[in-house]
Amino acid sequence: MSERPFRFGVMARATSVPQMLATAKRAEEMGYTTFQMADHFTSEMAPLVSLAAIATNTSRIRVGTLVLDNDFRHPAVLAKEVATLDAISGGRLELGIGAGWVPADYEQSGIPFEKPGVRLDRMVEGIQIIRGFTSQDKTTFAGNHYQVTELAGRPASMQRPVPIMIGGSGPRLLRIAGQHADIVNISSRNGKPRFKGFDPNDVEGTSYPLRIQRLREASGDRYVEVAGIVWHVGVGTDRQKAIEEVAARTDSPVEKVTDGPGYLAGTVESIADQMEWQRAEFGFTYYTVTEPDMEQFAPVVARLSGK
Repeated sequence: MSERPFRFGVMARATSVPQMLATAKRAEEMGYTTFQMADHFTSEMAPLVSLAAIATNTSRIRVGTLVLDNDFRHPAVLAKEVATLDAISGGRLELGIGAGWVPADYEQSGIPFEKPGVRLDRMVEGIQIIRGFTSQDKTTFAGNHYQVTELAGRPASMQRPVPIMIGGSGPRLLRIAGQHADIVNISSRNGKPRFKGFDPNDVEGTSYPLRIQRLREASGDRYVEVAGIVWHVGVGTDRQKAIEEVAARTDSPVEKVTDGPGYLAGTVESIADQMEWQRAEFGFTYYTVTEPDMEQFAPVVARLSGK
């Protein structure tokens, strides 16, 4: 299989309409592929409504969720919203969806925080309903958690079906992604505990071969695009200095900064080399940076986008 070209996203946490629209337009100007928004009960704006506004104020950049929590919306309702947003955007939507992982979201909203296996089962059923809605005229589905009967796929999405991204890195989730996703965003967190049970050692680059193996075994002949979030960026004229600055800023070992897609530091040329190595070794072709790093990462985007 020939190597897929690189593409790039920006994950924004917009808290105002002017900020959101300005960031999206600037990302489009700089050549980013996708403008992405998260889905939490915090200060950022609601993703689906916000992305509809962005779609009508841009012309090329794709819009995406990174990622929606399946538990927050019934999949029949979400499917209709997804199809509508895809139509509004002219077929520029990427639907990122997950099983939920932040306890505070559930505590604040009063939604029961079930065991991971239950949340994953619900997510898989939800994906099947959404896939059916955006690919056929009517969908009938009977699962353990959701049932729909001749659910009319209206409005019709422009993409048939809308591409689906699943985010995470656990063994079962990677198997699910291999079977159901078009894109998998393999988790590479910033190494700082964010909730009880978080394992900071689960972000090391040495675990990527096993993750990719699990994904490819599950996907078989299906191609699943491999994506990652770049949590920490350091672009400078001196590679070693840039790496050391990122390591110091994040309280991380220097060797960890050169492991996987969660950290990209160095000169534009050395970062490009690192990414090309990650593509060859692990299959990463889709990199998302956070909004604060969008400007400094733009030269890397200009160098590698579409190549």
